[in-house]
Amino acid sequence: MKLKGLEAFRSTSRDVKLLIAGSFFMGFGFTGFGLILNVYLKKLGFGEADIGSWLSYKTWATMAMTIPAAFLIRRLNLKLIMFVSMVFVTLGSVVIILWPEFIYIALGMIVTGVFGAFSGVIGGPMIMKGSTDEARPYLFSINSAIGFVSGILGNLLAGSLPDILKHWKIPELDGYEISLLVHVAIAFIAVVPFLMIKTERVVENQGAHFFHIKTPISRILLLSTPHILVGLGAGLSIPFLNLYFTDRFNMSSTDLGILFSVSQVVMIAGTLAAPYLAERWGNIKTVIVFQLLSVPFLYLLSLMLNVWVSIVAFLVRSTLMNMAQPLVTNFSLRMTEEQDHPLMSGVMTVAWLASWGISANLGGWLIQHIGYFLPFNLTVAAYILSSAVYFFVLLPMERKSTSKANS
Repeated sequence: MKLKGLEAFRSTSRDVKLLIAGSFFMGFGFTGFGLILNVYLKKLGFGEADIGSWLSYKTWATMAMTIPAAFLIRRLNLKLIMFVSMVFVTLGSVVIILWPEFIYIALGMIVTGVFGAFSGVIGGPMIMKGSTDEARPYLFSINSAIGFVSGILGNLLAGSLPDILKHWKIPELDGYEISLLVHVAIAFIAVVPFLMIKTERVVENQGAHFFHIKTPISRILLLSTPHILVGLGAGLSIPFLNLYFTDRFNMSSTDLGILFSVSQVVMIAGTLAAPYLAERWGNIKTVIVFQLLSVPFLYLLSLMLNVWVSIVAFLVRSTLMNMAQPLVTNFSLRMTEEQDHPLMSGVMTVAWLASWGISANLGGWLIQHIGYFLPFNLTVAAYILSSAVYFFVLLPMERKSTSKANS
């Protein structure tokens, strides 16, 4: 069984491997950056409502740029786009760290959101372009698993570096600032493999006009609907999980880094197992099972019974929800025409981030004023609704597509 995944990776194009390598460094740097940024801002005296506002600014900026980015990458040089976007994401992150005032943090978040949009619409189409139908489910999962490995390293460094610097008598806030800058520098290494990519465009220019779409709009909208529901729910609680453990259980940054790294380890196992389960049950049925199984564990998190119950619930919930994502991406791109792969990736990103942006702002306000119970259980309701859409809408679509392929 393991050979299927290994063979899928070996069979993919050199450029896809370079893309995955660059994504590894981005994941290493920005996962750790995200882990301690909220804690750093909280220690500067900002509240959850301010942090939620900044998260929503970044989200809305990404959302606004994602669809234009999807059309632009069909026409512009891929290497140039990836280099320029990485430069500006780095600059935006540095502004957030070195000028921690409300307006500058907001500006940095907007810049990182705008230029980060390009990476969200490149990865999926590149994998589709550089791999075979049989290899894609495994390759999407391998790509996701490698992302989790980079996240483990990023979380471990982010969790331990502030404490190490504090041990060296460096003031706490300065230690967090240095740690954040280190993570930005690691992420910027991604430009090296990106500049080695030879593919000029993720889809071939077919001579159509700039905004030409071959896939029916109705299908694109149906495929994106579950992302809206999951994003609405997740934004209420998931961005604040690091604060959940530090506020409610007084968890140190070192323990927080270890916990998030352990979650990445179990997600790797789940993500690599997902294609084998999907081979047996189908993509959508597997996604439905994973999402519904995650619901009781999210409810346990909302109860805040004790730290160990919360840790187990966090690990299981994270694994179940994240192992489904590569299957969803593969299915959604498979249901669209090749030239529309960047657009489909963009629409899924917008569907997710628009709903996340709305609910992250609300989630920060709710947590600051009434606690974690209501936001977490609103997330539960959104996950259940999303599973219903998968069952009643996308599962029949998958069965119809499979029947056509076998006939």
